[in-house]
Amino acid sequence: MKKNIFIFLCTLTSVLGYVSCSGDDATVVDPPLSNQNDIISFLFTINEVTTPLSFENREASILLPAFTDVTKLTPTIEISDKATVKPASGTPQDFTNPVTYTVTAENGDTKKFTIRVSLEDPSSDNKIHLFEFINLAGNTTSNGYGFRGQDPSDIDTLSFKVPYLSPIEGLKSRISINETATIVPASGEELDYSTPVKYTVTAQNGETKDYLVMVDNSLDKIKIEGFHIDSFRDKKPGDLIQFDVNEVNPIQDRIQLYLVDMVTQSKIALPIQDIKEVDDTKYTITSQLPDTYTNSNYQIEISIEADNSDLSDGFRLDKGTPNFVHVKQEFNNGDSFTIKKLFSMEENGAVQVNDFTAQLYVEEARFDAYKFYLKQNGNEYSITSRGHDMHFPEAYFTMIQDLGTQGATDGSDYTFVIEIDGVKHEFPFINDQKNPIEVIIPGAPSITSTDKASYIKGEVITLQGENLYVDAEFSNIVPIDSNLSLFNISEPSIYYSLHATSTSSQQISFTTPATMQSGDPYRVGFRNNIGQSLPTSINVAIEQPASEHPSITITEAVLYYNASQPLHKQVRISFSENIETVSIDNLVLHVDQLEVGNYFTNPTSILTGQLSDDNASKATKYKDGYVIIDGYKIPFTLEIRS
Repeated sequence: MKKNIFIFLCTLTSVLGYVSCSGDDATVVDPPLSNQNDIISFLFTINEVTTPLSFENREASILLPAFTDVTKLTPTIEISDKATVKPASGTPQDFTNPVTYTVTAENGDTKKFTIRVSLEDPSSDNKIHLFEFINLAGNTTSNGYGFRGQDPSDIDTLSFKVPYLSPIEGLKSRISINETATIVPASGEELDYSTPVKYTVTAQNGETKDYLVMVDNSLDKIKIEGFHIDSFRDKKPGDLIQFDVNEVNPIQDRIQLYLVDMVTQSKIALPIQDIKEVDDTKYTITSQLPDTYTNSNYQIEISIEADNSDLSDGFRLDKGTPNFVHVKQEFNNGDSFTIKKLFSMEENGAVQVNDFTAQLYVEEARFDAYKFYLKQNGNEYSITSRGHDMHFPEAYFTMIQDLGTQGATDGSDYTFVIEIDGVKHEFPFINDQKNPIEVIIPGAPSITSTDKASYIKGEVITLQGENLYVDAEFSNIVPIDSNLSLFNISEPSIYYSLHATSTSSQQISFTTPATMQSGDPYRVGFRNNIGQSLPTSINVAIEQPASEHPSITITEAVLYYNASQPLHKQVRISFSENIETVSIDNLVLHVDQLEVGNYFTNPTSILTGQLSDDNASKATKYKDGYVIIDGYKIPFTLEIRS
């Protein structure tokens, strides 16, 4: 029994420590001391962030955030069991320079561990990484912005487009920046963005950057598209019309809609019956035309807010009241001009009498059912259209030729009447300048006298009378030169047509040609500048001019024209004095200005050689000629001797 107890005690002792047991006596031996002297973990806790260090060759380095106070860092250290460390865990230390920690094992063995602490460079990040508004209309957020250059050069501009109904004077922001940076005003502040707001971001290193935040809650620029001339051609007064736009105001009462007359620029407000959203960029608007409208070209004008409006392309409405606008411009030689006068006169073959063109709006499909009139003093005069082109729109009218015989008079008091379905519509008869058209019924020209009865060739004939000139500028007539006809009474085949311009209705002058045939009387005929002709019973005589030579004259000029007689087809010219000492420069016969170089000179006369049959025959009809002596012209008229 005693032996068993000894065995138990020996076993127990072996658990608790070393004991030497042998026999009945026991010797107690102390266990060996620990030689463990390691750092198991080394931790820094800064700003509630714990960072462990890793050792290599008993050295460890750590990079702490910029501006960390390294003079009072308190590490947490775990070491080997039964070991001690100095400086102790939890003791503040100055880590400006490397700090050495000594770990001593139970048995006194030591190890030294060196800790080096350095700081990160301060961050230079002063960017705005995210800027959005969190209280926009429709519970939406703006999660994007665009840089639009610098305004001024050191301010980046963040530009936002937000919904129209967003509370722009009280928007809340959500801003993301670097965690080490600061921003003023702060994220989440409710601010007034009706004017630009400046934000300043300060980086950890102190560098700042300014941002200008601009918020636009206006509507997109309104656009009306898809209109053409026939968009609503089939729409009658009171009918509904539809068209598409890219934007509308969510407050419908702020949308204004007008029907704009492109001719008069007058506007008619249109009601909005319905607005249907097709997609984000397309809305269909339904409106109603007025119960009455005047046919014209129109546009739709829409305004959705101040300075945000658009005009559609033009379209035609022609199911309403017919509309005469004005007499359109005409063209002459490529140049346009405003019609001021319209002549009522018959075609005379001498001048061009044009139709006039009216800008008017009638229903094209029923054009032939319309009737047209000019009206004066309650009397209507039917006017005929010879065609139309409603694309422009215009109709072409032949001016009434006999207004004078129907009792009408000259004047600017005419109106234009359009009749359809028994209803007549009356309009001012005006031109494109909005001035009244003058209707002219020209009187026939008359000649009361000439300024004298006899004229020397080259002189001016002046006529007196009435309606010798009619002012036809800016009219439907293309005027011509006035014309004076002189018919040789003895030889009807000899006649002359003289042209002249004048601005007097009572007097006009014509210059007689220096080459015309003198002698026999001429009957006067006249045609004015609008082609009205006037035969007369007035005769005038045409005479040769006097000799230009200071002393020599021609006493006789004879054409011998008898084949049975001597000197047949020869001309003898006799002078008033001896010509042997003078220079005969030229001898010219008849209207063709035939220069005769073949002649014989006598002391007081010259005799030509024989003329050709043709020239001799012409000389019997056109008897005038002249001789030039020493540069002086001496005229003559041939006597025909047969």
